[in-house]
Amino acid sequence: MIHRYLVPAALAAAACGGDRNPPAAAAPAPAAATPAPAAPRPLPDALLRGTAHLEPNLTFRSCESRTIVTAFDSTGGRLVSTYRLMQASTDPGMYLLARGTTAGNGAVILREVEYASLPSATEGCDQPPPSGEIAARGANPDWRLAISGSGIEFTRTTDPSSIVFPAATPTGSGASIRYQISGGSGGSHTLQLDLSKAACNVGTKFTYASMQASLVIDGTRLRGCAWRTRLP
Repeated sequence: MIHRYLVPAALAAAACGGDRNPPAAAAPAPAAATPAPAAPRPLPDALLRGTAHLEPNLTFRSCESRTIVTAFDSTGGRLVSTYRLMQASTDPGMYLLARGTTAGNGAVILREVEYASLPSATEGCDQPPPSGEIAARGANPDWRLAISGSGIEFTRTTDPSSIVFPAATPTGSGASIRYQISGGSGGSHTLQLDLSKAACNVGTKFTYASMQASLVIDGTRLRGCAWRTRLP
């Protein structure tokens, strides 16, 4: 007997052995890219001491290393404006104490000017670095004050002797700080020093300081300027 329905050839071939050309295997996933090395982080902020030079580009010469490096002004323009007000020249530049940091490429980032003046025989990298934590100075009459961990020393230019007070813990913070203490040399002196965060000019020749100082010593009020000589 002859069947009317025949199995197609393709189906017959599949039943006998399946597809002779199986699909190609999937391509392997690409290897993960090697991450780029992290950029070196800037060093923590420090009080930098040196001379700034504005022309042809802003540079900084450290008092310690005596090397000249590229500098970036992150002071909100304070550094450049002070430089121009002082009429500083390319040589010898402007002496300054500034809060800043050193970037991974060796450049210096200047964040805040604490003190600035024209280099002279009495101020500059050829002089010993300032000691203590805060310095204050006034004119007419001339006076100086230095605050350190060991105490507070007050000096009048007209008096070779100093008044030394024991160490005092300040009150207030931020834009307003007060030191108040009694005793001092001989035990009969009093001192109250108020520091406020504001630009200040020391003396008749333009010299920049970051704080204004109001000092009352033994009942006499004196005005002047102050700046940090070490970061807190």
